[in-house]
Amino acid sequence: GRCSQAAARMAAAAGGGEGQQQPGLTSPPLLHDDPMGAISAEDRAFLEAFGRRISMTASGCAVAGGLAAYGVARQLAWRRRGLTTFFGATMTPLVGWWFVVMQERERVAGIAQRLQ
Repeated sequence: GRCSQAAARMAAAAGGGEGQQQPGLTSPPLLHDDPMGAISAEDRAFLEAFGRRISMTASGCAVAGGLAAYGVARQLAWRRRGLTTFFGATMTPLVGWWFVVMQERERVAGIAQRLQ
């Protein structure tokens, strides 16, 4: 993939193995090797922003859900506060993820269709 190609380029640039080329790295990468190569710049920008939005929403939900669940468990004097906190911190990001995906489902579905 990209990591092995980047590592081979870095090794060649550092002077390791001068005159020797790695097999398979002599030709440019094919279009089907890079799934982002067949996507427009506008769609790529949207997907990057969409990914940031999902990660920020999920992170915020995890923190808020964990703190809220811990507060409820402490207020109600439940014995398994850690388990309740874990449940709150894992379930709320799923809800946040679902919410963000449902807001942009048509655009994401269109991009997914074009990539297939």
